Amino acid sequence: MKFDRPLSRRLVKPTPGARPRPAPSALENHYRSTSNWLVARLRRRFCETLADDIAQEAYLRMSRIDMDEVRHPNTLLLKVALNAGLSQTRHAASRTRVANLALECDAAEIDAPCPLSRTRRNC
Repeated sequence: MKFDRPLSRRLVKPTPGARPRPAPSALENHYRSTSNWLVARLRRRFCETLADDIAQEAYLRMSRIDMDEVRHPNTLLLKVALNAGLSQTRHAASRTRVANLALECDAAEIDAPCPLSRTRRNC
């Protein structure tokens, strides 16, 4: 027996007055076809725990772009993902530096100014 709809849609009766589900967008189709590939590439470049977060950030950034006008979507997606990953690692390194400087200030028992005060601007 051949069905034209997936099993999950056949089992659920449509709610009267409910709007039909819109057709998938170009980005959604691209996500479905490339998400595993992208996460695998990101795992090679970044740590395994960050790959999923970076991929999600990349698709979020790609949602602002009209996918119908992109000539090489995989290339653009990979570039956006790499930039998102570099941005995340840069921010993490910055947070670590600031936390280490704060610990140095707490641990110092001398009257010297805190090295953290040199990185902050006086407003």
